[in-house]
Amino acid sequence: MKTIISKLLLAILLLPLAITITASPASAQASASAQAAALGRSCALPEPFPCPVARIVELTVEPSTIEPGESARITWATENPKDMTISPTIGRVIARGTVPVTPSATTTYTIKSSNGPDGEEVSQSVTLTVRGTQPVAIIESDEPRPIPRMPNGKPDLQGVWHGGAWYIGAEDYDRGGLPRIPTPNPGFEHLAVVDGPLDVGQGCTIRTVPWLYGPIYHFQIVQTDDVIISMAERLHLHRIFQMNAEHSDDVMNGEELSYLGSSVASWDGDTLVIDTRGFNLETHVGKREYGQLGGWRHSTNLHMVERITRINYNTLEIETTLDDPELFEGPWRRVNRHELRPEYRLLPEFICVQTEDFYEDITDGLEEIPDAPWLLMDPTNAERGL
Repeated sequence: MKTIISKLLLAILLLPLAITITASPASAQASASAQAAALGRSCALPEPFPCPVARIVELTVEPSTIEPGESARITWATENPKDMTISPTIGRVIARGTVPVTPSATTTYTIKSSNGPDGEEVSQSVTLTVRGTQPVAIIESDEPRPIPRMPNGKPDLQGVWHGGAWYIGAEDYDRGGLPRIPTPNPGFEHLAVVDGPLDVGQGCTIRTVPWLYGPIYHFQIVQTDDVIISMAERLHLHRIFQMNAEHSDDVMNGEELSYLGSSVASWDGDTLVIDTRGFNLETHVGKREYGQLGGWRHSTNLHMVERITRINYNTLEIETTLDDPELFEGPWRRVNRHELRPEYRLLPEFICVQTEDFYEDITDGLEEIPDAPWLLMDPTNAERGL
């Protein structure tokens, strides 16, 4: 019983943080501010939990004096950083690390992080002396960095991007007047997913189309002229986009189905257009509550088109349009923006462990209700008499 109470309490306490983290920068800031104001604190955590604040534990350079052409290493350690950078030239960094530098003249390096006490910025500096040179004057430039391009001239989409959320209520940049979630055609209202008492969410599987990057997880894009690969931190999911290819007959005939579907891609100017078909019946669309619960079942005719545009150096926009015309009243669309995270060069390891007794403490005493057989069938199957 104590374990159950502890888990439920932890879930309740972390919920405001999850909402803040998963929303886009604008909505996250508004959400956090509103919650903090309601609590009379600088964060969304209730009393007696302290609000985490950024603190710079260490910033050193070794050696502190070098000859021209030599290198030194800058080492730092922080706690609870947010949007942390080291300038000049180094840029955005993670909480702890070491980086080599080879300045041509004496340079003062400054580490800065928001989320300090009372919401203030915290900073600390260290100077690397280059013998026989004068200190470099640091000039901060407001000029936006240009969008990088591949050798073939197309935008370079590569890098690690913050996944964030696409769920209902997140900041949205919709266009074209399409709804965010689907509406079943008359007679197909039974497609709504009814979650059972033992259904606690996503678990170690995929339940959503489009896939859920996760509230605090990231995804990475690797790009060539012929193939583009998108890899998600959560579950180490990956999708391969074949450039200028066509769907196979097996995919178009519904004979080759998968959780993530089959994707082909092409360029429309500076926008990557991804066409995905061949989804199996194990996933749902229109998920609510962070992409975990609710939503509707779809058919194997579900069609998804994504338009990916790097709108500036730091922002990737993904416009996702889905359609399943036999089941839903027209297409629906989501448009989300993802922030570049240059401090991460590679996605970290992700291990998902879910055994039979994984949720034993919170499901003890509840009766599992098996799915009805028709839930495993294609909703468009005429033999069901729909």
